[in-house]
Amino acid sequence: MSTLCKKYPMAKFIIAGDFNRLPVEDIFTQLDITNVVNFNTRENAQLDLICTNISEYQLAVGLSPICNSDHCTILLKSYRASKTPKYIRTNRRLITAERKNRVVCYIATESWVNLLKANSVHDKVEALHCTINSILNKHCLFKVR
Repeated sequence: MSTLCKKYPMAKFIIAGDFNRLPVEDIFTQLDITNVVNFNTRENAQLDLICTNISEYQLAVGLSPICNSDHCTILLKSYRASKTPKYIRTNRRLITAERKNRVVCYIATESWVNLLKANSVHDKVEALHCTINSILNKHCLFKVR
């Protein structure tokens, strides 16, 4: 750990596990990390520790043991407010094989007069875009998700 701290001075660490009453205070002081578990994790002893130098992870919560363990489960929580994911409503076209074939047929039989009459490249791109979109809007409707 001291080698990693020297090589990566801005690194953040979380050390967790069953320390079985090992004297670890000196090591934690040298590494500038703190134990965030402040409750007994097995009977009347604090054997399981979570030690970190990440300031927003300073809250440990004791939960029931998992499976056959006689040690409690520890949940490390952040002080930061959790961000709720933002869901973006999107529109997708309903495309089936039949609709795809209709679109291809309409593109093949389109006269493209507006595209040919357009003067500038910008106008030609706009005409192409409008023609393709009108065909798609006619045969492949949008489905809101």
